[in-house]
Amino acid sequence: MQEQSSLSNNSDKFRIRYEEQLNVAQLQAVTTTAGPLLVIAGAGSGKTRTLTYRVARIVEDGVSPASILLLTSPRKGARQMLLRAAKLLDHRCEKTNGGTMRIPFISLFMKSPFDGLQEHAEKVKECAWAFQQAIECHIADQCENFEEFRLEVDKFESEADSIKGRIRDHQPKGTLMPVDKIQLFRYLREQDKVLDAVEEALDWLSFRSGPGIPQALEKDFFLLVDAVMDPVEEMCRLVLETRKYFKSYSKKQCEIVKDIIQTIRRQEHDADKVEDRIKEKLLNSPIEPITVFHMIRLAEIIGSIADHAENAGDMVRSMVTS
Repeated sequence: MQEQSSLSNNSDKFRIRYEEQLNVAQLQAVTTTAGPLLVIAGAGSGKTRTLTYRVARIVEDGVSPASILLLTSPRKGARQMLLRAAKLLDHRCEKTNGGTMRIPFISLFMKSPFDGLQEHAEKVKECAWAFQQAIECHIADQCENFEEFRLEVDKFESEADSIKGRIRDHQPKGTLMPVDKIQLFRYLREQDKVLDAVEEALDWLSFRSGPGIPQALEKDFFLLVDAVMDPVEEMCRLVLETRKYFKSYSKKQCEIVKDIIQTIRRQEHDADKVEDRIKEKLLNSPIEPITVFHMIRLAEIIGSIADHAENAGDMVRSMVTS
């Protein structure tokens, strides 16, 4: 097949002696520019060398460096090639645009699962807010609205289940994703357990018609509910920032995700301390045994909301570090 080239083959025109420094296949790849060009090369065949010389050749032929785009994987590979080309020719090659094709190229074939996870996390947060209102209503003896809040929690939980089912059903086999499916579903399960704990806490509270939360512990339970709400809200932010990370794979974004995980851990530890304080007060109070048992179990269920948020954060850490 006759070689076609839009570049001049007059060797006297060029400062670099391409014919002397490249083999036949490399020279053809460097000088051929007519139409699209696909070069298939294996390991050790001189791909980097060929691209470096091709940039220099095009610039020598009079093409503006600003109109040339060199994409490699990783990003620093493009920069190193441009510096090599500049050493071969002159500083004009440094003005060539260079970057990585790895992320956008792979993203063409990847389906992000984090859209659904974000939607599910927001529904979890809405459910937690309704739970907080239900507890406040119960403690304030304004319990004519308690069942309404329970129904609202049930509604949010049902909506979250629909989102969860959609996430599971829309990850077809063979679809490339930025995270392993097993990791994804384990995370989703842990995030969903927050909902289960919210629902269980209200159910457990409603099993006993009276006397409810003892007055001496009302403030502590207010504090416990507030404490477990913090990691739930951070969990929503975690999904959002993790989603950003898997779009950019930047080190800075990875650190943002890890910082949120650390925050959730601290918040879970704070919630544990409030839960332990409630248990200690109950076990050293003259309150009847059935109420003690009922309240200790309630504190444990509410505390588990923060536990599941922390577990979800640990799973995200494994995703971004794997």
